Amino acid sequence: MKECPEQWKLDVNDRYRAAVGVVSSLAVASLALPIFFLKDIVGSGSGKSIVNMVSDSYGWVLLGWGWFLLGLSIVAAVIYQYFSAKWVKLAWGKKADRFGSPIGSDTVENWMDWSYGVMMFGFVGGVACMLFFMVRFSPPTESAPADSPNLCYIPTLMPQPALQFCQWPSRSTERVLFEPNRALLTSAAYQVIDSARKIVIANPDSIILLSSNTDTTGTVTTNTDLARQRSAVIRRSLMSAVGIPPNRIFTADLATLSLPVITGENVSEPSNRSVTIEILY
Repeated sequence: MKECPEQWKLDVNDRYRAAVGVVSSLAVASLALPIFFLKDIVGSGSGKSIVNMVSDSYGWVLLGWGWFLLGLSIVAAVIYQYFSAKWVKLAWGKKADRFGSPIGSDTVENWMDWSYGVMMFGFVGGVACMLFFMVRFSPPTESAPADSPNLCYIPTLMPQPALQFCQWPSRSTERVLFEPNRALLTSAAYQVIDSARKIVIANPDSIILLSSNTDTTGTVTTNTDLARQRSAVIRRSLMSAVGIPPNRIFTADLATLSLPVITGENVSEPSNRSVTIEILY
């Protein structure tokens, strides 16, 4: 069998092609990470879509950059494999071309170096975005700590009268308003969250109760789901901006129960499209 005149080129190329194959396969798998872990991210088996889960633009930024960088990594891997085949031809002393135009070993090597670097950059950056997305939007734990006797555990969906069984020296109440049929935070909402952050930081033993309501338009199922989305986006924002442990934030997704403003059916009352943030300290 005829020996390659530049066998070292083939040996180096084989090692790099193997690495490129592994990285490109991992990049393809990483594209589906948010979907694969969707049940854990949402915290339920309801099969909600990412559209409903990521209710603020920050989540879309992470997903968008993650998918873009991983896609860039895959494209760069394909380009590397293309020029890798040209490199093999040159190692055997044959002529190589690019779309019919002759190319030399320096051009092929430059393209291989460039595509390999872009592939690694896209893969590392894309995986980092995906992992940060999953950590950022992971569901908090609902249970209260067993070793915290000074906290009163308020189960999810427990109405506000349950608070009367707890003794709290002080209480602060804020309200975040939402647009009809939406669960997106506004600039005014972030100001309320910042105000809550200052109170919580000043009182390390405080807890937060989120009471989520909707107006009386829409069906019971729609309003219940919307109330849950609104309390979830407030909870995530508080945990992100304030760094509060999840076992200090409790939710009551009341929908049309215990409305701030009592109305009849099919009434679009702005004050009822809200989440009440109650800080007990």
